[in-house]
Amino acid sequence: MKIWVISQLFTPEIAAPSFRWHGIAKHWQNMGHDVTVLTALPNHPKGEIFDAYKGKETPYVEEVDGLRVKRHGIMAARNKGKIKRLFSMLSFSYTCWKHNKKALPAAEKPDVIVATSPTIFPVISAWLIAKAQGVPFVFEVRDLWPGIFVEMGILKKGFIYSLLEKMELFLYRRAAAIVTVTQSFVGDITSRGIPADKLRVITNGVADDEYKNADQESANGQGGVDKARNALQLNPLTKVVLYWGNFGQSQAIGQIVDAARLLMHRNDILFLLVGQGAEYERVEKMAKGMPNIMLLGPKPKAEIYHYYGMAQLALTTLRDVPGLGAFIPSKIFEVMASGKPNITAIPAGEAGDIIEASGGGVVIPAEQPEQLARTVELLIDDEKRCKKMGESGRKYAKKHYLHSSLAKKYIALLQDVTNQ
Repeated sequence: MKIWVISQLFTPEIAAPSFRWHGIAKHWQNMGHDVTVLTALPNHPKGEIFDAYKGKETPYVEEVDGLRVKRHGIMAARNKGKIKRLFSMLSFSYTCWKHNKKALPAAEKPDVIVATSPTIFPVISAWLIAKAQGVPFVFEVRDLWPGIFVEMGILKKGFIYSLLEKMELFLYRRAAAIVTVTQSFVGDITSRGIPADKLRVITNGVADDEYKNADQESANGQGGVDKARNALQLNPLTKVVLYWGNFGQSQAIGQIVDAARLLMHRNDILFLLVGQGAEYERVEKMAKGMPNIMLLGPKPKAEIYHYYGMAQLALTTLRDVPGLGAFIPSKIFEVMASGKPNITAIPAGEAGDIIEASGGGVVIPAEQPEQLARTVELLIDDEKRCKKMGESGRKYAKKHYLHSSLAKKYIALLQDVTNQ
């Protein structure tokens, strides 16, 4: 089967869609399918084209880990400012459509097109390209646009909201199938008149190779783990509480800083925050002068389990917005793979249910720094409990969330859609 995947974000960008589609597409390729990823020149999250891609004529075609990747031009914009970000999204959608709208001979055209949000605009391009090629398209829903933006205060109900919602429903109706990454999204979508039999849930997960390597790093404590710890000049007795991920509005990293401030009397605990995003500078200012917080900029994805390997605890946080309870932060699967306990400070919902079912961590309310501080202190001093949680989470990830098993579920759906 020939499959085109349209995703604005892809390797080497550090983002959940990149990890998901690199992993799943690679398994499809290994299963004998012909996969092409249509994406933008990498620029996330700084909004600057990566040095290795500056000056490249687009579309620029390359091979990434055995996958054919076709990169399109984009008006790169820093992850701040609604207007610039909007034009950035639209620019990729336009260039993707422009360079793929021409109908191809039967031997060259794809059998199916899969488009992932966010954002919704490349999904419009996918629909148009699919029409031109005369093939079905599948709409993968990663965010409930535009409803979640209203809850977060980013968008108000009005003309723009109404327009985006109509676009969303338009695409739902025209997709051959809809894939959601959480069960919670299904109820929202079907409540608006979309038939339930059109939807499938295929969650995020973790790459099989990463899962294997994570165990080696955590169990042996050698190589990259020791190198990373030594580079940070950490005292051997220092206990690390790690946050690795995006510094965005949804994550509300300030709650970690507030919890760390309550634990400044514990000179054996270090909160290590690794990543980047729109809120990084604000968090950096909040943490200024605090000896028990260390902020690092972005690190390569290949090093993620070096840092989990040196940590005693991992954190997953979200804002206290009810709608975010419908989301499953993809980082919880990485934490489970690492074999480390996960404190999830999130709204009630599906992600918390997964953590509790796995036995791999503790779920507490979002944006409650006092409770977060108490939970960190309680677990950090209970090595036996932490070890048991880590082992339980890791076993659960292997059973339910490896990319190899998710890729098989996905390809079965695509075969149904294409009657192959």
